[in-house]
Amino acid sequence: RMDRVTLPPTMTWGLAGLIGVVCLLSAQGVAQAPVSLAAVHAPVGRVVQQAGHVQAHRARMLDSTNPRQGALGSGSAHGPTFVESYDPSAEWVEAAPQWTMPPVVTLAGGLAMMGMAAALALHRRLLPRPASKLEPLPWAMAATTGAVSRRTALLGSIATAGFAAPALAFGGRDFYGEFTRVITQKYEAGTLGIAFADILRLVFHDAASYDKDQKTGGLNGSIRFPEELARPENAGLAPVVEKLLDLQQEITAQTGVPISFADTEILACQMVVALDFKKLLQSKAEPGSEDQLYNAYGNQPRRLRVGRVDAQGPDPEGLVPWTGSSPADFLAAGRRIGLAKADICHLAPGLLMSEAEAEAVLSQDGSLQGVFVDIGRSKETTTRTNYEVTLLNAIGRMGMAAV
Repeated sequence: RMDRVTLPPTMTWGLAGLIGVVCLLSAQGVAQAPVSLAAVHAPVGRVVQQAGHVQAHRARMLDSTNPRQGALGSGSAHGPTFVESYDPSAEWVEAAPQWTMPPVVTLAGGLAMMGMAAALALHRRLLPRPASKLEPLPWAMAATTGAVSRRTALLGSIATAGFAAPALAFGGRDFYGEFTRVITQKYEAGTLGIAFADILRLVFHDAASYDKDQKTGGLNGSIRFPEELARPENAGLAPVVEKLLDLQQEITAQTGVPISFADTEILACQMVVALDFKKLLQSKAEPGSEDQLYNAYGNQPRRLRVGRVDAQGPDPEGLVPWTGSSPADFLAAGRRIGLAKADICHLAPGLLMSEAEAEAVLSQDGSLQGVFVDIGRSKETTTRTNYEVTLLNAIGRMGMAAV
């Protein structure tokens, strides 16, 4: 759990369902009950255009042939009720117009919320509670020791991540912020030493092994094993892995949290790309206004979840497209990890040995040529927003490719 105790999710959903039922039932009753004159003075005035008593002007204001309009208090239970007249001496009148909700919809909404609470309660009973105060990282650590399966660990991380923000407000630790702060410090000091294209290729190749049907592969850090690094598509990535292993140890030493290699590589990828973008934008600013320009117009990365689990061996071979692969092969690999056609085009710097080579291969598919035209146009702008945001989002999606 977090450093501060928050309301359990099961209780949260249960209360939400109960409150929803009470509110909807209350609305059902209120809609059919009289309300005070002061509460409906304005709407009634708009309907009947008050000018003293308007009983004599009913024919002018209301269509007597409409079955929904008639004596005071008439109208459908599930449709608008029109006020026939406004009498200042009357203490109560009926609100108008008014829409009510059928009881079956009210009950269905409440039952749906209660069902979600029950499902979450069952899910929480099936998942062992982490003993550590850190969350969601304990799921990853438990899976590494074999106490929890990798799939269960990731589900636990995702399920608990939604409650991280409230916990932070009450003193919980910001693991994403702590981890990326170490990466940023090394980048700015010039000691990170990881190139934009190299980290993109490493992350894409690690994620592209994902096989949903076989429940294997994904962004699990398996690319750090010599067997995978020896494959043709991973030529030249061994030095990058060494630097990431050093970074992993440094993050653990500075934060006291045993971060996984998978978390290290995806966070390093995001920050290297984002900080390269930041440097480029600031180079266009007047001296002294670099930070002001970036804070106002920079494309800053979104927070990523942490708690990924490292694989204990290499992933299957033959799933990562490389030299000789067709555009269809790259697109198929992208679909397995949730990437659209445009995402694959934006990842061109990390698909092959050079961005130009990847663009030439992908452009063999006529439907992708226009994407590269749009990328070129975006790169010519000052902020390059379309290009940078799409690429940063694609990195985030690769981070979710896991068993």
